[in-house]
Amino acid sequence: ISRIRSRRSRNSCSNSDHRKKWFPAQSARTHERFVQRAALSQCWSELGRRGLLERTSAITDDHVWVVPPLVYVDLPPAAPTDAPDVVAVFVGANGRDKNLRVVLEAMASIGPGLRLDVVTNDPEPGHLPPSVRWLGPRARPDVLGLLVSSDIHVFPSRTESFGGVAVEAMAAGLPQVVDRSGVPAEIAGGSALTVDGDDVEEVAAAMARLASDSTLRTALASRARQR
Repeated sequence: ISRIRSRRSRNSCSNSDHRKKWFPAQSARTHERFVQRAALSQCWSELGRRGLLERTSAITDDHVWVVPPLVYVDLPPAAPTDAPDVVAVFVGANGRDKNLRVVLEAMASIGPGLRLDVVTNDPEPGHLPPSVRWLGPRARPDVLGLLVSSDIHVFPSRTESFGGVAVEAMAAGLPQVVDRSGVPAEIAGGSALTVDGDDVEEVAAAMARLASDSTLRTALASRARQR
């Protein structure tokens, strides 16, 4: 590889599995031109690699490798809490692109016993369920502190090329709710409940299940740390 690299560049592609929307044909053609000139092309996920190969005809399977990006997670100690409820957290800078609306609608249908903390740059909606705490934007150390101190990570986004927050949640030992078609589900493996990220009822059912089943939360948390 080193000999070939002396003559060619290495290309990197970060692609989402939600391919029809987030990996359009024009993007694939652009990637194809770069990949053909490179000795080796890196994708962040197997789903992204398959998305590229499905939309191009001039790239061979052995030309594109899956090499996930390095995510450094320096977790703080868990903050003491006296919250009587199970605490879920949603983290997404642009919540409107990551199905935050679905999560909020799901919370409106879930009974008492579950609280949701929301970290996002989005403006706070006018009417929130009383069980939702809108925290707005937070620095990364604060986000990591929230993850460590929470019980569930809810992230039904369908637009992720990788999903670094899913890795951070796994490092914190959090069971997760993620969209089954996206890269976070590939990352989480068996440490998450997977749903249709656009389906309010599915998201609500998964959140309620985790909130009411501490044994399941513990099992998924253990898998997350091992993975």
